[in-house]
Amino acid sequence: KAFEKTIDLCIEEKVDFILICGDLFDTNIPDLYQVKRAVEKLRIAKEKGINIYLIYGSHDYNPNTISMIDVLESADLFEKVSKGGYKGDKLELQFVQDPKTGAKMSGLSGRKLGLEKEYFEALDVESLEQEKGFKIFLFHSCVTELNPGYVPEARSVPLSMLPRGFNYYAGGDVHKRIEGKFNDYAIVKYPGPLFGTDFRDLEDVAEGERRGFFIVEFDKAVRNIRFVEINISEVVYYIFNGDRKTARQVEESLIEKAKDIDVDNKIVLFKITGMMSSGRPVDVDFRRVKEILLEQGAVYANINRYALKSKERIEVRVKGERKAEIEERIFKEK
Repeated sequence: KAFEKTIDLCIEEKVDFILICGDLFDTNIPDLYQVKRAVEKLRIAKEKGINIYLIYGSHDYNPNTISMIDVLESADLFEKVSKGGYKGDKLELQFVQDPKTGAKMSGLSGRKLGLEKEYFEALDVESLEQEKGFKIFLFHSCVTELNPGYVPEARSVPLSMLPRGFNYYAGGDVHKRIEGKFNDYAIVKYPGPLFGTDFRDLEDVAEGERRGFFIVEFDKAVRNIRFVEINISEVVYYIFNGDRKTARQVEESLIEKAKDIDVDNKIVLFKITGMMSSGRPVDVDFRRVKEILLEQGAVYANINRYALKSKERIEVRVKGERKAEIEERIFKEK
């Protein structure tokens, strides 16, 4: 819904082109129902004369086979920007020029676990910096100088690795809206996700984080930038303390709250923390709590029990709130 609303607004605003800086889908082989809805919107934008330019994100990227991004590009719904190849040990990128505005675009796609850093290390920045005209650089990496705090430093990319002198740096991967200006890097922008992909994203929304995208107006230089908010559903968020409670008491308090609050047409987040006096987290019927919330009219319910502990210890070797965190910890353990 957030994606569809965004494309509708872009059509309404009569934008010249759209940049998608990775992670169009949450996986490289996404659910076909989602693909169908996305394709319908992309086709409408294309028919309205709006070109769409894109790079892979860490979720789109597939090193072993064709990604859905490749399939949709072959249908001429958008154009991938990260074009070029290695000459010796140097990675030379080409520019893609928008025919309507003359803007020149180049960029680097993302890979899993920040492995795109290898691309940056091999990048021939000199040829990119020498190109004349209005230039945009697309990337799907966390810039070290703009790290929101949760991205491991080893997975971030120092700003100095990006080519200098571009008019606009369009960033993806970071799930926060972040803006920066630096001496040799005029405007660096992360819009964040249009909606979010996990509990932490929705938690941020509940705490006031605005989701949306940037509209950039330019001629020979950037003249104006405005953030367009995409608000799909209200997010309500409750934190429960399970300290010195039994598993039954935790469950009862969750059910009581679920029945008491107004959740109609809202996204509901429950987060449970603390050390229980007896029982284990698996003894709490979280599924029943979710069912009650959905019966009460919630459009979506998510219960985060990651921080709920038990004295009856069960060893769990790898834990995390995000898939990427779990993946990274598994890699480190192995």
